[in-house]
Amino acid sequence: MTPEDPAGRRPSPGRFVTTRWSVVLSCADAHGDKQKMQKALAELCKIYWRPVFAFIRRQGHSPSDA
Repeated sequence: MTPEDPAGRRPSPGRFVTTRWSVVLSCADAHGDKQKMQKALAELCKIYWRPVFAFIRRQGHSPSDA
């Protein structure tokens, strides 16, 4: 099991995992708590950077531009 997929299934690289709405809502619900907001945003980036990168690369962009 992983934090991204509590059931233990791992998506293949470049595939989006199920949206972690609790993390998304943590960003929105920070109510001025900068540390809480930064932690939630860092978690979103950790989860989604690879699939976003893969998507941009498939659009024909270079690795440095992606």
